[in-house]
Amino acid sequence: MSRIAPAIASALETRGFRWEPYVTGSPNATPGSNITFHEASSDAKLGRNAMGLTQCISFLCETRGIGLGAQHFARRTATALAMVEAILQTAADNASEVLRTITSAIDDLVKSNEDIVIADR
Repeated sequence: MSRIAPAIASALETRGFRWEPYVTGSPNATPGSNITFHEASSDAKLGRNAMGLTQCISFLCETRGIGLGAQHFARRTATALAMVEAILQTAADNASEVLRTITSAIDDLVKSNEDIVIADR
């Protein structure tokens, strides 16, 4: 659902928080070299992955904080709360579409004769 990310951005901006999309990749200081990004690990012990194995929808919301200790704890907590509120409110505001999307995906899976392929690369 393409409504979630814009709703999160709007909620953060409304509250005066800065944000930007980001990705992670291996460090490379070689000028002119190719930039390569890798998908996150599929290790089932990680929370984001474990939740995906329980037939649920999962969102990973991150805030700055590594190495900051207790600095700006209230701001970081308020930022995380704003993200979660935006996700829940957007889902509630679009409940019919959410249900229709999930039901359609389940129906597609049940009616499909294609092999189910599970791959981890």
